[in-house]
Amino acid sequence: MTPLPEALVAMTLNCVEQCPIPAVKTVVVPSANPDAGYKYSRFGLLTLTDGSSGFFYRLLDSGSATFDDVQSLSTHPVKEGSSLPDSTLRQWVSGYTSGQATAREIGMASINAVSQHVFRQCGLDVTDAQYSVERYSEQLPTHHKKVGMVGYFRPLVEHLQRSGIPLVVLELDASLHRESPGLQVTNEIDALIGSDYLICTASTLLNHSLDALLAQLAEHCFFELIGPTAGCLPDALFERGVNAVGGSCVVSLSDASSRIAAMQQWGDTVVKYVLTPDNYPGITTLLSRYQPLTTDH
Repeated sequence: MTPLPEALVAMTLNCVEQCPIPAVKTVVVPSANPDAGYKYSRFGLLTLTDGSSGFFYRLLDSGSATFDDVQSLSTHPVKEGSSLPDSTLRQWVSGYTSGQATAREIGMASINAVSQHVFRQCGLDVTDAQYSVERYSEQLPTHHKKVGMVGYFRPLVEHLQRSGIPLVVLELDASLHRESPGLQVTNEIDALIGSDYLICTASTLLNHSLDALLAQLAEHCFFELIGPTAGCLPDALFERGVNAVGGSCVVSLSDASSRIAAMQQWGDTVVKYVLTPDNYPGITTLLSRYQPLTTDH
């Protein structure tokens, strides 16, 4: 099977070729370098001229993703705030397979922005109640023998502990490693074996570790991928054993952009949604429904 990064790029570029995807308008980055202790200094947002947008997450080892760093990825010099030519979008999408962190991050954001545009113009309104986290949660089984987690989601860890559900967390940050009754936080992937439900952070899309996790774990558990950067077309994820993809759709672009730049909380500027093989029609059906924009952007 084609590696996941290449599959995501190929699907996105196919959309760019088949549909009149709007150009890149802005790339919003926080005003300071990433702070490992403050998550709101780690997210950025790429926007298209129609208002579609895609999140990216600044990896610890990238150390940058300033506007100048993003600009250096483009072969077309532009002024901040002006739109970029179509070739730049294709170039940035392809950069997702790069070994260079900033190129990978902007590539993920570009893939997400194109995907959100396709959702919108194909009539898939991810903000509709049928895709809501609440409706999705109501349909899930409530009893689990063992829950696995990739990435330490503190509120969710605390909730599961209160529920008495045994939990194992795979986490790279050694300062979080510990073992107590009902909870193990470790960097050993084998500790996740035996989990019947696995919640995985979308940062695994950025560091290209998701393929290996799916190959080892997806066959034996319900695998859920969540996070703002999981805004891509989910076909390749479903094909590899992901059962649910939870993303975020920006509904107040100006507020989200200004708060990201100021490193402020932006959670109320998005709607969280969940796509599954049951509620997602597939890329072929989606593209058959594509409606080009009727106004200039």
